[in-house]
Amino acid sequence: EAAPLELMGLGWKSLWGDGTGKDAITTGIEVVWTNTPTNWDNS
Repeated sequence: EAAPLELMGLGWKSLWGDGTGKDAITTGIEVVWTNTPTNWDNS
């Protein structure tokens, strides 16, 4: 990562809004990978 040590591994530093909720910047891969995310079933 091209960031100072204290920012590495903590996502992206951003000055967009407050960085939470609608102002959050994500990778887009934060999805639910199962039809029943609250039930453990090894699927």
